Amino acid sequence: MLILATKHVLGLVSPDFLPLDVFSVGISTLVFLTLLHATGLYGANRHYTVLAQRLRDRHRHVLDAALLFGWVVLLFVMLHVLETFIWATVLYKLHLVPRFRDAFYFSANSYTTLGYGEVLLPQSWRELSPLIAISGLFTFGFTTSALVDVVGENNRLVKELAIDRRRRKQGLTSLASTEPRPVKKAVTQNYREIPAAGRLKSRRLISRNRSRRKRRMAALSTVTDDKPSLPTR
Repeated sequence: MLILATKHVLGLVSPDFLPLDVFSVGISTLVFLTLLHATGLYGANRHYTVLAQRLRDRHRHVLDAALLFGWVVLLFVMLHVLETFIWATVLYKLHLVPRFRDAFYFSANSYTTLGYGEVLLPQSWRELSPLIAISGLFTFGFTTSALVDVVGENNRLVKELAIDRRRRKQGLTSLASTEPRPVKKAVTQNYREIPAAGRLKSRRLISRNRSRRKRRMAALSTVTDDKPSLPTR
């Protein structure tokens, strides 16, 4: 009943008053492109988050963060180009514009609300142009909000990479400034480099150790001489 009532109401509406075919094509394409744009922005933001964390983990340079930001901006631009291409395909397939390049040019002008009038649609489909402009307003608004988030995240990423790089550089310089322990310095030190007092002490220690060894050897020799020998059979 609802469908029949809708058909009856639409049958009473004059095409000159409400072009239903134009609004059906325009609104359906507008909603589809809005959902597509939202999905693309979500994927681009997630892609940026993953790559930014990878830069943090690998301690990369600040210039890598700038390259990553440029890459995300390029993804945003390509998303708008894709949507303009879809509008141009709709116009070309409906035979509203004879050449695809002219259809793309008209879609880009209407999508960006530039409004050059070199290419015109037929009189019965002229309402499609403001619908293309409305879709551009929606998608550019989404891109602006997403770009603000990416700019804030990129500024934080640049600061973190700069601080990390500064800390790592300070750590390397501190390690390079510290001298290694002189483990073998006492062994490889020349005897002439020792002061006179130190050389005198070392001579006394050497002579004292020699005398101790001699006394020990003498005591051992006396012990072995006094030991009774075993009887031979």
